[in-house]
Amino acid sequence: LWHNGGDVKASAPLALVAYERRALAPIVDALTKGETDYLCAMADSVDEAHVARSSGIAERLGKTAKQTSRIRDKMLREGIVISVRHGELMFNIPYLREYVKKGRDTQSNAALVQQWRL
Repeated sequence: LWHNGGDVKASAPLALVAYERRALAPIVDALTKGETDYLCAMADSVDEAHVARSSGIAERLGKTAKQTSRIRDKMLREGIVISVRHGELMFNIPYLREYVKKGRDTQSNAALVQQWRL
């Protein structure tokens, strides 16, 4: 049972780490290096409206939009990103942008479980 707001504050970061490990890590692990690079470039290209332009992503990768279209299309097909308008994308999975930006966490599963104090 939750007794006060402190319980929520203490457990929310742990819940996010668990979500990253169980939901986000398998998605990212299944991607090729080129696909991961694309998502990282997209994460760095997102504006204040949470939108990234395909041209900006390609530019960060040092490629043309045409050269990155295969990867973009795969990300769209798999539902990892969505198209909001022609040439504009958004992440479609909660917290995926933050996850790819920060890289892989090296904390062990055992250390994570110990933090829960179950």
